[in-house]
Amino acid sequence: IVSITFWEQVGEQLETIASDGDLSTFRQWPLVRSTFEWQSALVCNDINVANELAQQFAVATISNDRYRRLASDTMIGSPMPCPALSVQFPGQEVTLQSLHNAYILSRYETMLGSRLSDYDVVVEFGGGSGLFA
Repeated sequence: IVSITFWEQVGEQLETIASDGDLSTFRQWPLVRSTFEWQSALVCNDINVANELAQQFAVATISNDRYRRLASDTMIGSPMPCPALSVQFPGQEVTLQSLHNAYILSRYETMLGSRLSDYDVVVEFGGGSGLFA
């Protein structure tokens, strides 16, 4: 199966990079950026595109203090900063990924009618940087 072979290759490449690379900047590694941070380069270098996307994601996020705080990135792994988002979130380190995660959480909780923190156990399927954890 093609997808299994692809992800096995990605796993092998990550293992090699992790054993030789600087773990403190893992979110800048080309392989990692190509899987989940590629859009940051497109969006964050164009203030108009960043503002439009921030507006779409931020409607629910900005209007609620809780989601606004959750839009902050931990900056673990030195992700690509997105200065264009500082207009919408002054004084916060917000990346496109962290804003997207806050938006997804706001949509999930709105649809569910309860907070994620109300649950004793949460199982996340998938992978990524662990930012959503």
